[in-house]
Amino acid sequence: MTREARFEIGSVTKVFTALLLAEAAERDAARLDDSLGAWLPDSVAAPAYTDSAGTRRPIRLRHLATHTAGLPKLPGNLGLRADPADPYADYGPQALHAFLGGHDLPRAPGARYAYSNLGAGLLGHLLARRADTSYAALLERRILDPLGLRATYAPLPSGTASAGPRLAQGYAPSGEATSYWRFGALAGAGALRSTAGDMLRFLEAQVQPDATPLPAAIRRTHETRHAVSEALSMALGWHVRDRPGDAVEPVYWHNGGTGGFKSFAGFAPKAERGIVVLANRAVPTQAFNAFAFRLVRAQSRP
Repeated sequence: MTREARFEIGSVTKVFTALLLAEAAERDAARLDDSLGAWLPDSVAAPAYTDSAGTRRPIRLRHLATHTAGLPKLPGNLGLRADPADPYADYGPQALHAFLGGHDLPRAPGARYAYSNLGAGLLGHLLARRADTSYAALLERRILDPLGLRATYAPLPSGTASAGPRLAQGYAPSGEATSYWRFGALAGAGALRSTAGDMLRFLEAQVQPDATPLPAAIRRTHETRHAVSEALSMALGWHVRDRPGDAVEPVYWHNGGTGGFKSFAGFAPKAERGIVVLANRAVPTQAFNAFAFRLVRAQSRP
């Protein structure tokens, strides 16, 4: 395995999608408090919550970036199309809009954290739709090129699930080779492929944003917006672990996984250190995260 090997990074894609939102907000092309309905086609009814006083509470873009929209982890109609070996490939805008138009929220947006691939994927879809381009092209123009991430990309949903240049082979926990994942409308939830080198450059941008062309947008993604528990909060895209009195924390982090890959990206702003762990085997999440956090702490101790 070489430094140039590309890995599917799965849900670590979500921090890139959140940065797309922050970058759009810095250009006044979006507002974090924009309602979902303002970004959907007029023909699609945006899900909302009506409280006991009869007030309609809409989903806002910031809710999609913080897993607080009240949406489920996955759309209910994904299973009608899903191939377990490539579950997101055939899920397009028409299916996404159909689900949204028939979905009722169980609680008010912003009330509670509930991890949602649907919400993050929807955010990427909305940003690309407003820019009249694909998620892959928008991310390349607004984030990847400015940050010099030349080896990071989102594959197009059409075509075969081929390896592409220098893409490592992924393996299931059993050791069986797996298929590569493709994404349609939910690309913003997990489509990216990257290298260790590019991911370290991305983390360097997080700890030294002034050295990048996107300092304000990056800082905006670091602002905590929802308390999940005493020691865990959500920023835009990033989970933030911050235990009182800890010398290393806060630690901003996200993990990811596909059928044959596992990923972790995290950084400690106090120490200006970041860690990326990429594996081409779908190892158990809990053990993988524990290993990654040990690395963060070892690199970041004062």
